[in-house]
Amino acid sequence: MIRRLFVISAAFLTFSCGQKLPPAPASSPSSGPAAVHWATSPTVGSFDLLAIDFVDREEGWAVGEIGPTGGAIFETSDGGKNWTPIARTLEVLNAVHFVSRRRGWVAGLAGRIERTDDGGRTWKTQRIEHGGELLNSVFFLDSQQGWISGAAGLLLRTNNGGDTWEDAHSGRVEDLWTIRFSSAKEGWIVGEDGLLLATTDGGATWTQQHSGTRIGLYGLARSRSGILIATGEKGTILRSENGAWIQTPSGTSETLYAVSAADENVFWAVGSAGATVGSSDGGKTWTPVTPLSSRALMAIDLTGPSDGVAVGRRGVMQRLQP
Repeated sequence: MIRRLFVISAAFLTFSCGQKLPPAPASSPSSGPAAVHWATSPTVGSFDLLAIDFVDREEGWAVGEIGPTGGAIFETSDGGKNWTPIARTLEVLNAVHFVSRRRGWVAGLAGRIERTDDGGRTWKTQRIEHGGELLNSVFFLDSQQGWISGAAGLLLRTNNGGDTWEDAHSGRVEDLWTIRFSSAKEGWIVGEDGLLLATTDGGATWTQQHSGTRIGLYGLARSRSGILIATGEKGTILRSENGAWIQTPSGTSETLYAVSAADENVFWAVGSAGATVGSSDGGKTWTPVTPLSSRALMAIDLTGPSDGVAVGRRGVMQRLQP
């Protein structure tokens, strides 16, 4: 049975952020902006949140796991202070990406892809379910050009906003966890067993880059200045500025599931047991801050050096603040 997303009614799904918790500041990186800190926020829903995406400092969306009766797609219009369930989903969603306040995509379990053109209120199926498939990451350069990576080397691309998707044939069997592009030609993928892939032809062909590790890599971010950061198991952080990847100490042994770039120099990464580490020198050095929760943080998105949100298990959420 084809499962669809539809606008949720208050009667169908009960959602409450509860009372706002008092900020619980943690130390910022010693080399980072002294005025910023992470603070706890009320949990969002009761299921795991696996992905988050902001198009500006105010507007963002979060997706994740579902329960026996489904789950929700959440939206914020105040920078993550408050969240509202705006659509219902009957499938686990691992990835979300918006290119404007109106157009975005979600993807996840069973290879299903959906697109919205009204900010997430309604969704159109662009790719029906494919049994056994798992989509992990979605990235669009603009309203037309996009790529999705998944389990067992699955790689898809589109040039028409997702109206049609073609198999990009990665030639790999490893799980591909995160995909990012800096232009219509240049892109990267991280995956299991230390896999790093790069393309210079829009994803038509991919070349493996030397990572120097067999550790699983989950997170990937690129700064505006071109610095690439990959994160993974056992606190692994890899940095690339001129094509070569170099491992740099993270200050934690926790798995770092996700990383985001705020500007040319500021990065934050999050992971298991609430691990949160930051850098303000382009990823050359990293400093951990005191975890605000013991729950794993699965995703992070920064909109500026002092603005960002991280989400994770059982709806846990924390916000970066001045």
